[in-house]
Amino acid sequence: MGQLYQIEEVPIDATGDLVAGSLADQTVGLSGHTPQFSGDIFYVATDGDDGNGGQRPDDPLLTIGAAIIAAAAGDAITVKAGTYDEDSLNMSLDGLELWGELGTVLTNAGNGGGTVLTISGNYCRVVNIRATQAGQIGIVISGYRCKVEDTPVGPGNSVGWSITGSSTRLVRCDAGSPTTTGYSIAANGVKLTDCYCNGAGGATTGFHVVSGLRGRFINCGSTDNTTAGFHVAVDANYHDFKDCSSGGGDGDRIDLGYR
Repeated sequence: MGQLYQIEEVPIDATGDLVAGSLADQTVGLSGHTPQFSGDIFYVATDGDDGNGGQRPDDPLLTIGAAIIAAAAGDAITVKAGTYDEDSLNMSLDGLELWGELGTVLTNAGNGGGTVLTISGNYCRVVNIRATQAGQIGIVISGYRCKVEDTPVGPGNSVGWSITGSSTRLVRCDAGSPTTTGYSIAANGVKLTDCYCNGAGGATTGFHVVSGLRGRFINCGSTDNTTAGFHVAVDANYHDFKDCSSGGGDGDRIDLGYR
């Protein structure tokens, strides 16, 4: 059976443009933004307003925090490039995704000693969000099986990444010039691929496996972490390191785990 099409007159103003706010105008405005995603998508931009609806690119919210409040489990937030200074953000909804354009920076200037971004929901995903604030933890991941890609942390965070959520996945992530530790890992089944830490010559540890079992590190690198590039603690057992490197300025590795 064929489809029935309804043909309507397109409203044009005196200058030959589509009438603002008309259905045709809205359709044209959104025609380039039809992502294949099953949840709702919220838009954030530095020229947005938290009073907006946030569900169209031309009606964005101002803050990521407002988008998290508006979202539900399984939704996504897309962030336009720019710097967003927000207070201890927490992705607590399961399946929430946070997508940043290249050049998206997240800071937390108003909460000294805190954390820039916490991911406590399960199955969350973050892409292209740089988290940086001197003296603070960059990103804390406590949710189960979360995935973060192409996300740098630092410079100057106390700890770049604090991972306590089992089966966390990091891909192409960085920890730049932490003051204590690049990656602090205390969870089972964590997997890091193509991740890097430059300690900038401080008394730091690049990758510190504090506890947990059966983690994997693939093509990860450390330089200039004078305490140790890689440190596996007592009872942090059955970890696998493939094609990883410890470069100039690193202290000797510390391997106290079993197998």
